[in-house]
Amino acid sequence: MRLGIDIDETIVNTSEVAISYAKKYRSDLVLKNSDDLLTGEGFNFYTKYLVEILSNVSLFPGVNKALNTLKEKGFEFIFITARGSQYEFDFKYDHESVTKETFKKFNIPHDKIIFKCYPKGEMVFSEKIDCFIDDKEENLDDVAKYGIKCLKKVEDLNDVSKHLKFANWDDILEYLLREAL
Repeated sequence: MRLGIDIDETIVNTSEVAISYAKKYRSDLVLKNSDDLLTGEGFNFYTKYLVEILSNVSLFPGVNKALNTLKEKGFEFIFITARGSQYEFDFKYDHESVTKETFKKFNIPHDKIIFKCYPKGEMVFSEKIDCFIDDKEENLDDVAKYGIKCLKKVEDLNDVSKHLKFANWDDILEYLLREAL
């Protein structure tokens, strides 16, 4: 099974790190979630501290266990991220190097990483992905147009979504093992 996976807020805690940096360096700036990093002052703050933020993310609990277990079962992992795209922002920063360092640091199994991808549907389809995991409804909606199964990584299971929702990687692992076998 070919599994497509987003990075930020799906396997790593980017907004949590950004919010902690905001509390440390800009106590006047109120950031609640990853959406707050994409506009206005949140965006300006995020771009200023991007190197430190992306270099200090952590994996969500259960990510390595899930990915290693699935890899042993023959799953392929194609990570598809908007990192580095015009969607994110337009300035010179080597997203690929910091991302590859994070994957190396946490020993994240992967077959391929695709950068600068937004919207994601066409790429997910062209990569022949069987199932795609992301935290953004708009990305999942775009992928679902191609008839691809979508799973949403959420912080709160009460979030409204058209897609199957999972708050943790243990449940994602259980679901994928049950569905793939």
